[in-house]
Amino acid sequence: MSDTDRVASFLVLAREDLEAATLLKVGAPRQAAFFLQQAAEKIGKALLIRDGVDPERLHAMGKLAAELSESHPLKSELMKLDRLSVYATAARYPTPTGKLPRAPRPDVIKAEIETVSDFLHRATSFLGVPRR
Repeated sequence: MSDTDRVASFLVLAREDLEAATLLKVGAPRQAAFFLQQAAEKIGKALLIRDGVDPERLHAMGKLAAELSESHPLKSELMKLDRLSVYATAARYPTPTGKLPRAPRPDVIKAEIETVSDFLHRATSFLGVPRR
């Protein structure tokens, strides 16, 4: 599979994750937050692949962003999305004392959906990959 195909596939999956977050935002906000994190992660990995970096299997946007060149036009935006990294794991499991993690508020999820959607649009334009 070519790098262009990998980039395009990551973007398709990011769109699907974003759609899942949208569908789950009211009834299942923890799961919506997880899919938001996954969408942002996949966008970051698409950017890395285009830069010639084979991304690690990790869930921290800050670490992914750190692998982009300092001059990359979307690096700081990906770094800001590191706030979603907690939704990959900690927000999905009970605490050590058995309590449920706090669910993000629907208004927070709605705002993050808009942010990640805008990021996906900018990344897609930057990457110049036709939409599948």
